[in-house]
Amino acid sequence: MAPIDEFSVRGRLVDLSCDPTVYGLIGSIRLEVTLNRAGLLRLRFASVELEERFCTDYDLRHRKLIAAGIVVGIGMHCLFLFLDRSVQPTLYQTFWFYRFTIALPILFVTLALCLRAQWCKWVQPTAAVAVAMSGVSLVLMLDVMEQADNPQVTYATGLLLVMFFAYSFLRLRLIYALFGCVSFTLFFEVLALGRWGWEGPAALEQQFFIIGTHITGIAACWTIENSFRQNFLSNLQLTEAHQTTRQEREKSERLLIKVLPPSIAERLREEHGVVADAFDNVAVLFIDLVGFTAMAESVPPAEVVTFLDTFFARLDRLTDKHGAEKIKTIGDAYMVIAGAPIPHPKPETVLADLALELLEDLEQNPLPNSHLSQVRMGLHAGPVVAGVIGLNRFSYDLWGNTVNLASRLESGGIPGEIHISETIHDRLKTTHKTKSLGPRDIKGIGRLSTWLLVGKLPDESVQG
Repeated sequence: MAPIDEFSVRGRLVDLSCDPTVYGLIGSIRLEVTLNRAGLLRLRFASVELEERFCTDYDLRHRKLIAAGIVVGIGMHCLFLFLDRSVQPTLYQTFWFYRFTIALPILFVTLALCLRAQWCKWVQPTAAVAVAMSGVSLVLMLDVMEQADNPQVTYATGLLLVMFFAYSFLRLRLIYALFGCVSFTLFFEVLALGRWGWEGPAALEQQFFIIGTHITGIAACWTIENSFRQNFLSNLQLTEAHQTTRQEREKSERLLIKVLPPSIAERLREEHGVVADAFDNVAVLFIDLVGFTAMAESVPPAEVVTFLDTFFARLDRLTDKHGAEKIKTIGDAYMVIAGAPIPHPKPETVLADLALELLEDLEQNPLPNSHLSQVRMGLHAGPVVAGVIGLNRFSYDLWGNTVNLASRLESGGIPGEIHISETIHDRLKTTHKTKSLGPRDIKGIGRLSTWLLVGKLPDESVQG
């Protein structure tokens, strides 16, 4: 898994830690986890909400195990019916009465609560009562034997069995295990020391066994619950980190789609390696504001940025309308293409119509700055190489003579006109009006015949 504050695309790691929202969220999770780990000795989280979440999670996870333990407990009670009949032939009916009226009913109630998830919050306290009642029933049996002057007191070891079940097998939280076991232990001690008058080595032995079982049981129960609390915090941290990572990945993917063509963004997610293609026929249009540099030096920066944002937003809407693809902006220059990354049979027509509509739009809705009433445009089409470059900030770009010539046509063009190459003229002469400029020196290219794109021919002319 990638680190929490990183997003992997095409084998590259894109740092997301610059986002204060992400950093703050992850930092708060780590802080909360750290604070709550420090308080685990009390087996209670400092956060009330977190404690409630843990208790609900713990109860849901262990209700089936508690149900299994209750079934075993019911089975043990039924098994001991035979022992009652064998070793206490004169008292077994009394013993059975205690088992069936005190211990078993609450065990069945607990089992019923375990069967439905919505009742799970009552399972732990009810199971604690079941433990207490099971122990009380054993203590009452011991009391019957003592009052009957019966030397058999071996049932006292049954108390240890109940404690073992409560502290470990039943997966009771420590507070409930303590409640159940301490309840019947106090009852036992009151009768043993006050009513039965147990004295001597045998009584001391029983006390030591009971106290020792309590100590080992509490230690085991504390260890088990503490381990579950630690795991709960770790799982919570991991789950929230995964969720945060997923959300930021989705956010990053949405950003990729905004800065890259959707088909290219999809390839970045699926492919590893270089994303590069060669296209035989791509139309390239450069648009530049006339006089922008001088204007930018004479007006406040905020006004410059606001103006460019408004102008580029207008171009973005036209680009989307005509199904073209914005590549980039360089200062006040705007580069848009057609025919890549999705091929088009007539990409030059797409950009020609876009450029003509832009001129019409600027005529009807002039730019807000009087010094920037015109644009220069250069249009050419031909083969290009396209691909994605960049490590942390991706960019889809084009290279080749086609791009260079389109850029030179724009820079050597006439304000308020669309400067096109001979290639574009040849392709559009049956559908669009053009005006020859004759041979012209194109910087870095040489002397070429160029034209101006004037408009579209009427439909009847096209048909003719």
